[in-house]
Amino acid sequence: MQSDLKYFFYPSSVAIIGASEDPLKIGGLVFRNVISGYKGKVFPINPKHNMLNGYKVYRSILDVPDEVDLAIVVIPAAGVLSAIEEACKKKVKASIIITSGFAETGEQGRKLQEQVITRAKSCGMRVIGPNSFGIVSTAVDLNATFGVGIRRKGSTAFISQSGAIADGTFDWFQDEGIGFSILVNLGNRGDVNEAEIIRFLKEDETTNTIGIYLEGLPNGLGREFLKAVEETISEKPIVVLKSGRSSSGARGAMSHTGSLAGSYNIYKTAIQQHHAFVVESMQDLIDYIRALSMQKNRTTNSEIRGIGILSNSGGLGILAADEAEKVGFNVPMLPQNVIDEIRKIIPPYGAPYNPIDVTAQGTPKQQYEFYSKTFKVLEEHNVVDGYVVIIEGSFPRETVEAITDAIINEIVPITKKPIVVNWYAAKSIIEDLAKKIENEKVPVYPTPERAIHGLQALINYSLARKKAQIKALISQ
Repeated sequence: MQSDLKYFFYPSSVAIIGASEDPLKIGGLVFRNVISGYKGKVFPINPKHNMLNGYKVYRSILDVPDEVDLAIVVIPAAGVLSAIEEACKKKVKASIIITSGFAETGEQGRKLQEQVITRAKSCGMRVIGPNSFGIVSTAVDLNATFGVGIRRKGSTAFISQSGAIADGTFDWFQDEGIGFSILVNLGNRGDVNEAEIIRFLKEDETTNTIGIYLEGLPNGLGREFLKAVEETISEKPIVVLKSGRSSSGARGAMSHTGSLAGSYNIYKTAIQQHHAFVVESMQDLIDYIRALSMQKNRTTNSEIRGIGILSNSGGLGILAADEAEKVGFNVPMLPQNVIDEIRKIIPPYGAPYNPIDVTAQGTPKQQYEFYSKTFKVLEEHNVVDGYVVIIEGSFPRETVEAITDAIINEIVPITKKPIVVNWYAAKSIIEDLAKKIENEKVPVYPTPERAIHGLQALINYSLARKKAQIKALISQ
């Protein structure tokens, strides 16, 4: 692990330079967030106050009697260099500069940023920012941002070049039931960059999946970024949402964070060659991460490259098959002997071919057996790489509970291949049952198309990981 970065995410003490009593100011928001959960030592710094929320306030960080691991800077840009000077004298290990007004504003701001970073580097202090939204580390309940509080811990780390996207994604992922380990916005990337964070996350025990929002990379960082991806991908999947795909989007990236967006296709090809995923929508980012964070260790047979679709709705099965072929997967016709076995299980008006339609007819017990016995036939004959199990769920409660039990008791335990579920019903009807399935590390999606995208991530990562592991062995 890059030990000098640990002080950002696992500090024993935090100082807030510019802590405020005003909850509408950035200094007030950051201070409130830090003290709302963090159990380490907290030192608010502000010469205008003696006490804040029961905490003793210090005029300067130099007045703090204890060591300080992490300083969060939320004062106007003109005072930041002096604050970093004092933090250096205090031997602070790391600082997050949330203050804006630096390289993103033009030449004068760029020069000030260079002075600040140069001084920090001279004393060995690492810096995230300036112009950063901040970081979240759920392992120590630290929310060092001016955004929302921590609601759900998890194993997904997210790196964002946009503070607003970092904040919004944190909210959206949590509503989708995806918990975070670490959230970080690098701001202007004056010191710490994406490659370093990726290498840190590779060794971080709380993280198993990495998401990245990327606008662009400055000259010289692209190769380091790709090398970090290559070093990490065999252990942890990486999903990149790359913006700046259009000329106007690329122009916006330059004005937003000063990032050179470059050719989207060049970025996409280079990142994919190093076995990370590149997605083009926030929805796909969520769907990929949902699957990968639950099932990254499931494996596929790379010689088959086909998927099985098991459904109680012919229409939903067809939609899934259409999307599967659209993204490059084969939905193979099953061998005749497999078809014959499935015919004996499902009603005569069902479809045993692939997509398999077990139909929506039958008692709860029959539905349980349609799903469980059909799946066992597919698995015994090893005819596909992975599975989409579809439930059209607006049926009596007893029936959908029976199908849920079949998935949990009879389907998930017998396969090591990737498997996702599409439960096509109102969330209010099946939310508790979907959670039961996800507790078994099986992602549940509301549409067949999204389920296919989740399965696509799992199958492609299984193959990518094998390639990366082989490459690593050859290069030793």
